[in-house]
Amino acid sequence: MRLRLIRQETNFDFFGSLSRMAGYLSMVLMVLSVGLFLVKGLNYGIDFRGGTMITAATPEEPDVGEIRSTLDGLGLGDFLVSRIYDPAAEITDSVPNQVSIRIEQAADD
Repeated sequence: MRLRLIRQETNFDFFGSLSRMAGYLSMVLMVLSVGLFLVKGLNYGIDFRGGTMITAATPEEPDVGEIRSTLDGLGLGDFLVSRIYDPAAEITDSVPNQVSIRIEQAADD
């Protein structure tokens, strides 16, 4: 006769009474995900729709508002201007004053 440390038929109830509720919650979240996908669609960024990404370095701290107003006057369509902040710029001798400009492709391009 062999020594059995674990019974031949094990029946562990890991979820207990939560298994049914977890299943319902999972189904509700899946339906909500599909609903959001159908309503909002996919958000294709500059990587998939095309466009231009420019990183510009300036000797002094850039004025993001001034850059936005200048680009707005050019009629380029949707764009995003953000300041790139590198806290290690003083240590690594990189350029501390940088701006990222993302111009998405216009509909007629």
